[in-house]
Amino acid sequence: MKRQLWEAPYQTLGQVVALANAEMFTSLQSDDFREGVAHFQERRPASFSGR
Repeated sequence: MKRQLWEAPYQTLGQVVALANAEMFTSLQSDDFREGVAHFQERRPASFSGR
């Protein structure tokens, strides 16, 4: 996210949106995303791995 904010002033709106969509797709595939959903549904403390 920080990289996106830093680079945004030098990109077109289309480039910004394309990068944001690609980054979102990648984050939804991560182990941490799955852990975040699981800990919320199971009402337990989260155990994030950084992956």
